[in-house]
Amino acid sequence: MIDILMATYNGSLYIKEQIDSIIQQSCNEWCLIIQDDLSDDETVKIANRMAEKFNNSCTDNKEIKVFVNQKPYGGAAGNFFSLLQRATGDYAMFSDQDDVWHPDKIQKTLQLMKKIESDFGCDTPLLVYTDLNVVNSKLELISESFIKYMKVPPQVSLSRLLIQNSVTGCTIMMNKSLYMQLQKVNDVSRIIMHDHFAALTANLLGHVAFLPESTIDYRQHAMNSVGASNAGSLTYMWRRYRRGKKIFRKDLFNSMVQAGYLLELYGSSISDENTRNLIYKYSRMTEKDKLTRARFYCSRRVLKFGFIRALMQIIWG
Repeated sequence: MIDILMATYNGSLYIKEQIDSIIQQSCNEWCLIIQDDLSDDETVKIANRMAEKFNNSCTDNKEIKVFVNQKPYGGAAGNFFSLLQRATGDYAMFSDQDDVWHPDKIQKTLQLMKKIESDFGCDTPLLVYTDLNVVNSKLELISESFIKYMKVPPQVSLSRLLIQNSVTGCTIMMNKSLYMQLQKVNDVSRIIMHDHFAALTANLLGHVAFLPESTIDYRQHAMNSVGASNAGSLTYMWRRYRRGKKIFRKDLFNSMVQAGYLLELYGSSISDENTRNLIYKYSRMTEKDKLTRARFYCSRRVLKFGFIRALMQIIWG
C-alpha cells in the first residue's frame, strides 16, 4: 500500500484536477490522505465531495481520506510533517494540490524503488524522485525538464545537498524505513522544507535514486508557494541579485541550522566520522567569520551548483 500525502491550503482552483490525476493512476493500491491547513475557500468541500463519491464507487484497494487541521501550521513544511504521522503504508509519497500526475507516475516510481530495495534492503531508508514537466496555469508546456530549467544537478553529494536542494517534493516516494525516521521530527522551525530534509535524511542514512523521466506536470501560477524559474535567464539572475545579501545569507544560515538538527536527530546513526564532522562543522558556520566560512565552503566542497551561484555564495555567504 502506498500513502499519498497531500497538503492543501486554498487550493480550490486546481485541486480537482490533481485528485482526478491520482484516481487515474495505473497503480491500484494507494490511499490518498489530504490534510487541509484551514483553507478559507472551497478546498475542503471539493475534497470531501470527491472522496465521498470515489470511496462509495471504488472496488479496488484505493481510498481517499480528508482531514482538517485544528490549528494552522501556516506553511507546507509543517503540514507535510504532520501528514507524515498519518502514514502507515509500505511507501509514502508527497503530493502538491495544484499539479497533474502522469498516469504511470506511481508505477514507474515504484519500479525503481523495488530495484533499489533489492540492492540495499527494505530496512535501509530509501528515496526515489523524478524529473518534472514545467507547465503554466493552463497546463501548457514551458519546459520538458525541471532539472534543466532550474539548472540543478539530478544527483548530488551530501556536501552539496546540505546547502542546495535538488529533490522536488511532489515527485518523492519514500519507503517505510525512511518515513519512520522522518516521523521523529518534532521541531519544524529548524527545517527549511520537507523535501530538502527528506533528501538529506535519505542521503545520510540510506540511498537516494533519481528517475530521469518527467512524471508530473508541475503547474506554475500566481499562488505557487514554491515554483520554477528559468535559472539561465538574465531576469532570474537579476531577481536573485535584487533579493540582496541579507536574504541570501539568511537562507544560507537556515541551512546550517537545518544541518544541526539533522545531526541532533540522527547523529548516533552516523558511523563515518568524516560525514559527522562535515555536518557538525557546517552547522557551526553561523558562529564563524566570513573568511572562515569561505575557506570551509571551498575546502569541503559545500558549494551551490553552478559558477555564478557558487561565486555569490562565497562573496555574500
